[in-house]
Amino acid sequence: MRRMIMVMVLLLGLGCGTVFAGHSVTLTWTPSTDSSAAYNVYRGTTAGGEAAVPINPAPVAVACTGSSCTYTDSNVAASTTYFYYLEATLNGKSSVPSNEVSCTIPLGPPGSVSALAQ
Repeated sequence: MRRMIMVMVLLLGLGCGTVFAGHSVTLTWTPSTDSSAAYNVYRGTTAGGEAAVPINPAPVAVACTGSSCTYTDSNVAASTTYFYYLEATLNGKSSVPSNEVSCTIPLGPPGSVSALAQ
């Protein structure tokens, strides 16, 4: 029997932001009810076009505080829209994919942002 791990990704507030001289995307979601779950983050540049391989090299035990977890992707380019989803992992099993969210990185200098949760 496959153990279901429930996660929901919600892009909250300013999902696209700045890190030093560059841009970044911060994903925020409600953690699994099992605190030992880790997460894989998937990214693409078209809706539904996320890569089959996660952008993190191994499942990450992300920064979870209380009722939310966060992951920051600092490897993003200006004037690009990125699409993300994640899966929780536990004991070698993965959850169903979360909902997809998108974030548009502005063309200009870091500071102005545009974010959309789908």
